Amino acid sequence: MSTVITHAYFKILRGGGGMFMKHIKVFRAALIALVTVLLTSQLQATDIFVSPTGSGDFSGSSWSNAINGNEENLLGIKVRTVITDAVAADAEEVNVYFASGEYVTTNQITLSSITIPVKLSGGYVGVTDGSFDRSETATTFKRSTYNIRFISATSLSSFVVEGITFSGGYVESGAAKGGAILLTSSNAKIQNCNFNGNGFCSTRKDPRKSGLDNLGGGGAVAITTSGNVEIKDCVFEGNYQKAGGTYNQSAGGALLAYNVTLKITDCKFLNNYMNGATGRNTLFGAAVATYYGTIEIKNSTFTGNYILGATASSAGATGGALAIRAPQKYYMSNSMFEENYVASTTSKTYPFAAGIILIDDWNGSTVSTSVVERCVFDSRNVPNTSAQDRTSQSDVVLAGGQLFMTNCVVLKARGNGTYGNYSIRNLGTLAYSGNTTKYYGYVYSVVSCTKSNMELVNCTVADGKAYGVAAMDAGAELYLKNCIVSGHSLTGVVNATSIEHSYIQTHNDGSWDYAGAGNLNPNVVGDVNWTGAPYYHLLTKNANGAITNGWFSGTFESPRCAADSPCIDAGAPGSVGLDLEPYYSGRRVNIGAYGGTPWASKTSPLPGFKLIIR
Repeated sequence: MSTVITHAYFKILRGGGGMFMKHIKVFRAALIALVTVLLTSQLQATDIFVSPTGSGDFSGSSWSNAINGNEENLLGIKVRTVITDAVAADAEEVNVYFASGEYVTTNQITLSSITIPVKLSGGYVGVTDGSFDRSETATTFKRSTYNIRFISATSLSSFVVEGITFSGGYVESGAAKGGAILLTSSNAKIQNCNFNGNGFCSTRKDPRKSGLDNLGGGGAVAITTSGNVEIKDCVFEGNYQKAGGTYNQSAGGALLAYNVTLKITDCKFLNNYMNGATGRNTLFGAAVATYYGTIEIKNSTFTGNYILGATASSAGATGGALAIRAPQKYYMSNSMFEENYVASTTSKTYPFAAGIILIDDWNGSTVSTSVVERCVFDSRNVPNTSAQDRTSQSDVVLAGGQLFMTNCVVLKARGNGTYGNYSIRNLGTLAYSGNTTKYYGYVYSVVSCTKSNMELVNCTVADGKAYGVAAMDAGAELYLKNCIVSGHSLTGVVNATSIEHSYIQTHNDGSWDYAGAGNLNPNVVGDVNWTGAPYYHLLTKNANGAITNGWFSGTFESPRCAADSPCIDAGAPGSVGLDLEPYYSGRRVNIGAYGGTPWASKTSPLPGFKLIIR
């Protein structure tokens, strides 16, 4: 076909006069033939229709002949059968459409070794043949037996799940994974789905082995072995890990990803949790835990996720929201964290305990690289009850590898506990010393299997329980540039390798000893002069020169102040983002989370002038 079109095209170029219209007709005929071929190939897709009660001959050929979605063993047998039959019949793709309503699942849909696209799509009205109108009622999968997930897919080249609610799935075994969905060595996209109250219980008894076979995880979704997976516009709420056995290791109260390329976009993780209250459970990531691979998280929110740490002193818990372990690359942007925490009654609190995010390089085979941009870590409303001692060491912990944070706000950390030197040699093996120096609160870097290198640029770290930013071992390096660290009850920065053009609070005795180019001493320049919690926008003499509400949003509507914040236009010369700051912008970016962004506070207006044309 392409030869015909090309031949016709060159005839048109070479032809002339009365032959032109003839060549146009040849080209048009060739184009029509090509479109016909393309349309014919699209007809090779197999569409399968399912409703909660079925209809007609129940063949699934149309809505009027829909498969009975609540027939005994349907999801485990019939849907799988019609998909595999379509594949055997040389379909080029298979689409399964589910009408809205509830589907009570007895057996999971098991799919394996399929090289054509397969899509499971829910939420349709499901009445008129040929119609794909969406319903206001969700398609909901529920389990009917104790130990059942909904979907298991292995070695699928293109798998899409969309518009389905998965409620109450649960698996229990030695290394149970994926209460609702288990993806193994598959390329997949999960979009516009809700995962509510799915869970797992892992009973493997040897946490000292780092292999996948000894790891339970993913209350809602587990993705393992290999593959490229995107999760978009999904809500994960109330998914969980249930304590089981002793010497147990588990990861990902809602989502576990192991050695895959994972992209999470526009998702919400709400009130997912892990429970290590019995036994010697080592738990990672109440919402999401990842191992190896390449991880990207964008425009997502994490609210109210938590871990109840084990009572045994030989156990541990970390990552109230996320545990990112030995990533090849990790990138996160424009995401919000609120009310995430780790709580424990153990007599020892390990230094890797992170109330919000743990990033570590625990296996040390390669140096992990992580970048976090325009994110907010807000611990104002972390619960504080007498039933649990809130023993998170910090909100953000780096244990090995490299972390670059920029334009982030970290506020009101509620950490508690006692820090001790350590190194994580492999999963579950710790070297713990008796160092009793207390470090409550915010962001810190510790040495792990590889050198820890943490760099904060244009970040605001404010109002923590005791300490702000710290490097906790001789092998940990900490660099601050264009940052504000203020409002902590003891000290702002501990053991930094380098600080420049930053505003650092005084020590609790009023002294200040942060030498470095352009650093601002509060004893000299005065108060930081900002809106304070929770947004920390810098105030200025310019009326409407600062944003008074919203983090990376809002309008410039602040009142005129007596003085500009000393942090306005005080960033390092040549810092990136000056062209993004709003007019009026000075010669340098602002210090703090909004420097080098469109939300930077404006400088005082330039003096007025008149333009006279003669």
